[in-house]
Amino acid sequence: MGNTYFAAPFPAYRCGYRSFSPAPFHRGDEATNTRCAVARAVEDVSEETAHRLMENNTFAAVRIARLALPTVRRRGQGRIVNLSSAARRSVLPLGGWYGASRAASAALTHALRMELTGSGVRVVLIEHGFHATGPLDDAVRSLTPPSGISTRFTDCYRIAAAALSDSTRFSGPEHAAATVQKALTARRPRARYTVGMDARVAAPLIASVPYAISDRSSALWWASRGRAS
Repeated sequence: MGNTYFAAPFPAYRCGYRSFSPAPFHRGDEATNTRCAVARAVEDVSEETAHRLMENNTFAAVRIARLALPTVRRRGQGRIVNLSSAARRSVLPLGGWYGASRAASAALTHALRMELTGSGVRVVLIEHGFHATGPLDDAVRSLTPPSGISTRFTDCYRIAAAALSDSTRFSGPEHAAATVQKALTARRPRARYTVGMDARVAAPLIASVPYAISDRSSALWWASRGRAS
């Protein structure tokens, strides 16, 4: 028995990282929780910030997996557990870049799982909903600067920040932590776990709504914020 390999990503856009449990696992298993969040309109996010978001939420997890794979391949057994988000399936206004980073991470995790079939290495994806953790604080901070594109965006940022700042609306990270531990220790882990009612129920429902309906609902909400300027 030994310690799980946890590794933090490169310092970039403010990024949260947590080793989820002090319980020992087999050396060679690894869980990555490289995540940060940006909540702004797609055109209102700089290329530099977008690259840093993708680096933390997508490329860092792949890089860590590459470092761990030689060890687990030699052992003929091991686990790679990556955290993603329900935002990859239910994209909402102001969540385009974050959802894209999580969708890319999920796609790479699924491909890696299939590519490692027969190697003894199990790859697991965990999708969580909203939690009162560092990335939620990151999202609120990203909403603070006024928009350089539209005053309507600025109004939306203020409303979204107020909603996300109410920590009583969100649970803590304990359930997600327990799910990570389960994925690392279960004899036969699932390929994917979802954490939270918003991830298990709300995200699939939103994703299943026809675009004509979701676009209309979004248009009504944006219209209520006033005309773009």
